[in-house]
Amino acid sequence: TDIEDPAYAEKINLFPNPANHMVNIELPAAVNRETPVVMFDTYGRAVYQNTFKEGEHRKNVNTSELTGGVYIVQIGTPLGGIARRKVMVVHR
Repeated sequence: TDIEDPAYAEKINLFPNPANHMVNIELPAAVNRETPVVMFDTYGRAVYQNTFKEGEHRKNVNTSELTGGVYIVQIGTPLGGIARRKVMVVHR
């Protein structure tokens, strides 16, 4: 089981939040190994899965096909744990 890292989670920038068609995920620093990122809906279903490649620190996620609501973004941390942040999707 992965250990949650709230201190690392606070350093992750999700913008705009609420998102309409796109949300940007910005890590505090470039990753030094492949790092998974998964977005879950309120039912716990993965609606987006990708990885940060070595050297990356930003991902753009298309949210235009997602239903409006709250989503959890889960990202692996440098020490092997996980960080979770909430993002709201609102279509105007």
